[in-house]
Amino acid sequence: MTTTNAETESEDDAKGLLVIGGTVKEIITTSEPKLVREHLGSLLQVKNLVVLLGSGASFHLGSPKTRDLTNEQVLGLIREAGGEPTEEHQSLLATINPTDSGDLEKLLNGLQLAASLATQAGQDSVTLGSGADAKSYPKKQVDALRQQINRALAEACRLPKPGKPLDAPFDSDPLLAHRTFLSRIIRSRRVNLPRPQVFTTKYDLVIESALDQLGYPALGTSGGERG
Repeated sequence: MTTTNAETESEDDAKGLLVIGGTVKEIITTSEPKLVREHLGSLLQVKNLVVLLGSGASFHLGSPKTRDLTNEQVLGLIREAGGEPTEEHQSLLATINPTDSGDLEKLLNGLQLAASLATQAGQDSVTLGSGADAKSYPKKQVDALRQQINRALAEACRLPKPGKPLDAPFDSDPLLAHRTFLSRIIRSRRVNLPRPQVFTTKYDLVIESALDQLGYPALGTSGGERG
């Protein structure tokens, strides 16, 4: 089987595929694929437009890593937020995160559950771990570590961070990408359509800040929803 120069050139120039409903609609060979733009434009006109933004939307602003953290990384976040974890806090953290690969949200939930169990049982302490590794921790100590991690997470999500170098053009305009994205999905819709809904799994308030800069109202936050 022979391949023509035109076929080879087309394959070399291919930049991707536009797949809709499992069907290839276009082999993308240009930096401005018309069909892709037309399809995205049509999606903006659906009656109920819902957008989900993950944590990756803020990585260029220094969004903190919240999963697969070693205990030392968790302690580092606490110290960066002005906290001073004690040896007891470090021991407690090692007990609830024995794999040394923690998820901040799960750690907070685990500490909250431990404190709640102690309260429910009318005890001043709670025993964690199993077998020879089981150890009793005062409820006050459990609450203190939970509060320190909570503050550390809140502080880490204050974006953009003062003094942190950013790549251009975000070094001079940190919220440029967020404003551009939100402005386009709002302004491109017909005026008779409902407002788009934006959901996010992010802890930071970059979306709210971008909306404020644009002068668009955000009607409350509920379960991660920015209306």
